[in-house]
Amino acid sequence: MRAVALVVVAFAALVPAMPAAHAVVNYVALGDSYSSGTGAAPYDLDSSCQRSTKAYPYLLATARGYALDFAACSGATTADLISNQLGSLNAATNLVTMTIGGNDVGFSSLIVQCTTLSCTGGVNDKITWVNANLAGLLANAYSRVRTAAPNATVIVLGYPRLLSGTCLSATGISSAEAAAANALADAIDAVTATEAARHGFAYVSAIAQFTNHGICASQPWLNGVSLAAITSSYHPNTTGYADGYTPLALAASTVTAPGTPQLDGASTSPNRGSFALTWAPATAPGQVAPITYTLQRQLTSGGSWVDVVSGLTTSAYTFTAASHEAQGSWRYRVIAYGGAGASVPSLPSPPVVVDRTAPTLHLSGNLTVEATGPMGAAVTFDATATDEVDGTDPVTCAPSSGSVFALGAAPVSC
Repeated sequence: MRAVALVVVAFAALVPAMPAAHAVVNYVALGDSYSSGTGAAPYDLDSSCQRSTKAYPYLLATARGYALDFAACSGATTADLISNQLGSLNAATNLVTMTIGGNDVGFSSLIVQCTTLSCTGGVNDKITWVNANLAGLLANAYSRVRTAAPNATVIVLGYPRLLSGTCLSATGISSAEAAAANALADAIDAVTATEAARHGFAYVSAIAQFTNHGICASQPWLNGVSLAAITSSYHPNTTGYADGYTPLALAASTVTAPGTPQLDGASTSPNRGSFALTWAPATAPGQVAPITYTLQRQLTSGGSWVDVVSGLTTSAYTFTAASHEAQGSWRYRVIAYGGAGASVPSLPSPPVVVDRTAPTLHLSGNLTVEATGPMGAAVTFDATATDEVDGTDPVTCAPSSGSVFALGAAPVSC
């Protein structure tokens, strides 16, 4: 019969699968009016900073169950962020989001001026200023954020292009002024992306998300100029925060799925008691703390997923004599946990058979058969085998059942 490899391991106790315990995500929302919720009144969280429950930080925290410290404030510059908002950060902060830099540029106030005066030259001057000065201001703010929150995932969100198409009669902004204003948004976007990456922060541009939803679009996500609520002008409306910024923040704070666990090609057979599983690592944008993994198994026949080991920081695990696997036919998966509290499982692996016992043979006893001729007699006999993992196994014997046996005693090997 087939060669049988014994797995020299002990049975591991099966414990019902439980979600791995993870600490509450301490989320701090920093930044300016695009983070506080300006443009989506009422400002029911803080009227002086125009913090709204319709702002993306509040919606993100509600969707994920994060503990939110809402520090963003309308009108904040990089200097204001450093002076007034960093006190919310500490070593226990897991997640930070921000929009910052627009007020250093004077972006919104400049666009408001465009509604009454020609501003193309002024906007072009601001583009020159952005390319010369914004990176240094952002670098100072980002460095201070990292020092105050050394373990946090930091996500920087950008500003959208404000105008979609031309609507001179509604805004007083000409097509040339609209093009210049959008070019200024692009300049801020490029500098911010570069500086965020240099500090190891995730950067999420809002330009593509808001395309076809600027002011003058058929479904605008931004408020036009309003003399009755001037601070809301050129800021996201309720839909802009809900459908524009919140999906960006949700996606950026999500850990990507790890690869399916596979037997390491260098591993010995799992039937010999030692084998390794590897998988493609997950990713989490802007994360400082390592992604951790929980390896789980499930019987191929079904049932609950059971934790094998938690807290792995590498995308591999080896079963050894000291960390043995139980007998059975298993599928494996890993759950990746990001520093921002998100988690995602891999797809299950192909079956891995761990078989530590030999099959049991079931043979006929010694047989005495009367010869039917001078050559002896054809003899049939029963030979079967059962295995704890494989069930019934085929058996090969020599000579095989039905062979002609010569006169005298003849051994049979199975």
